[in-house]
Amino acid sequence: MTDNFDQSDAGDRYLIQSNALSGWFLGPRAENRELFNELINQTITQHQQNRRKYWPTDPEYITRAQKWTPAYKAEKKQLKDKLKEMNDDLKMSTPVFSPRFQGHMNWDISMPAVLGYISGMVWNPNNVDVTASPITTPYEIIAADQICDMIGFDRSKIEPWGHITCGGSIANIEAVWSSRNMKFYPLSLQDAVMAEAQLAGAKTYKVNVPAKPDPQPRGDQPFVQEELQNCSVWQLLNLDVDDACSMAEGVAGAAGVSMDILSGLVHPYAYTSIGIYSFLQKHSINSPKLFVPATCHYSWPKAATVLGLGEDNLIHINVTALARQDMNHLREELQKCVTNAIPVISVTAVMGSTEESAIDPLTEILAMREEFKMKGLNFAVLADAAWGAYMRTMLIDPDSPEEQEKARRRKEKQGREQRERNRSTIISKYVPIAPLSKHATDNLNALRHADTVTSDPHKTGYVPYPAGGLSYRNGTMKDFVLLAAPEVFHSEDDLSVGVNGLEGSKPGAAGAGVLLSHRVIGMDKYGYGRILGQCVYGSKIYYCMWLHLSKPTDPFIIKPYIPCSDQDKELAKNLIIGKSNLQIVTNSDAMALLDRVGPDCMINKFGINLIIDDVKNNDVDLSTEYSKKNWTNSFCEC
Repeated sequence: MTDNFDQSDAGDRYLIQSNALSGWFLGPRAENRELFNELINQTITQHQQNRRKYWPTDPEYITRAQKWTPAYKAEKKQLKDKLKEMNDDLKMSTPVFSPRFQGHMNWDISMPAVLGYISGMVWNPNNVDVTASPITTPYEIIAADQICDMIGFDRSKIEPWGHITCGGSIANIEAVWSSRNMKFYPLSLQDAVMAEAQLAGAKTYKVNVPAKPDPQPRGDQPFVQEELQNCSVWQLLNLDVDDACSMAEGVAGAAGVSMDILSGLVHPYAYTSIGIYSFLQKHSINSPKLFVPATCHYSWPKAATVLGLGEDNLIHINVTALARQDMNHLREELQKCVTNAIPVISVTAVMGSTEESAIDPLTEILAMREEFKMKGLNFAVLADAAWGAYMRTMLIDPDSPEEQEKARRRKEKQGREQRERNRSTIISKYVPIAPLSKHATDNLNALRHADTVTSDPHKTGYVPYPAGGLSYRNGTMKDFVLLAAPEVFHSEDDLSVGVNGLEGSKPGAAGAGVLLSHRVIGMDKYGYGRILGQCVYGSKIYYCMWLHLSKPTDPFIIKPYIPCSDQDKELAKNLIIGKSNLQIVTNSDAMALLDRVGPDCMINKFGINLIIDDVKNNDVDLSTEYSKKNWTNSFCEC
């Protein structure tokens, strides 16, 4: 594999930074078609040459004589005809490549991502097993590692781990799956230690547990050390994530057995072996709960049902007027669990909701976990950042001491071509960026403290489907879903990623596309951060326009979902509407306004209603029908 291909490249810097984007995309009018065609042809030609070079003395399988046969010619014609038919049909596809279309969470994809995907696709590697994907499995691991760095996980203490999934839905399900298994593993371990003679030496193994065996308010110390044989069920249900992750290794060491032997001895007692009903009944445990905001993606109810936890145990937390999780309601629901001795598997923070683009107060959720540790209740914090994860690149400055230290640990790349540099705060005044709000900045920076983070390269990473991602702050957490089938798992040193996830066969091309896009564009404010900064700016401008799109004389009213004060609405009219990018970006009042109004991420949600005889319509069905008509009439044949 190419030297230093695993390095997480910084974005290149230019005098006019927005010009770099022109080299990253095919363009809404295929402006880069010559470059794209050249690179596609280069990729396919190189693949063809590789086929020719593999055992070059082998005879031709498809001979010249066969190509002259009627059957060959007929199939060749059919291939051409059917491909043309398909390409003609695809002309009616949704034009997501055009900025004129804003109707779906789908848009243009980067040239590096497409080319990387095609480069991998023609080899058809299967990343379920490294022997079937000796190049693209390392590519996936590298790309996922770069996402861990983008999130900001602290490698100096615990090694994170991630992998590419087919989408955020699978990543969310895996996050709950690993959290659930981790929740009950300490009890399985205790059962095995108390019953198996080979593990008797671990009975006195010290575990960091909640200071009280019962869920009651208590003193200042959240944890004490207790011998495993004396730990209560409630204590073992409420360990810290890192303690639960390290417990197996500690018990194996105390018992003097290998991890393989420990795994075999624990297996008959495991939650994953005996099932939810028998396990909960055996230990007299109330049905565990999962907490998600009311704005959660549909994959979270899927996770609860697929994993047998039950949708009734998925507790939806109310949201505020800004569509962010209501901390008061969360505290009330968690307190009910303390009072009634109900274990909590996880609390989810949505970092960019699907419809409202809202970022939950992750910093407050993390603080609330510390608060409830003092009451004996603990849980995993899961971040659904399918939207928001890549927006972290807007906050990554490669010149900061923190990023330079990361670069040193990754081994500084040698001989990098130096580009024109411009370190000013405004990189280009003509295609400006909008910084993230303080709320978004603080909470995206807190992603590094979440136990799992879901990302979606095929959303804000501008990569072809299917490419989601799941990242674990503590890489050991992945082992709670390890299923080491012999056909895909060969040894402890095996790189295969398929054993630690829900999917079986998975396209190596996806990881190749993600990695090449990361490498060309860059994982900081000069790369992906530049793209997303322009997107945030555009979404804020759109928000201001939605505020004023309907006039008093119009027979309809338009209102954005995210509220805005009358004062800011008037400022938007005076400082934003009708102003050029240059006028806006050089006006500090205008930029301050964009900082505090609009969505947390990039989606503008709004409602439309009719005005009938100067009176606002109150018929919900009529309003819904009107909105549907607006939606269907927005499509046109071009």
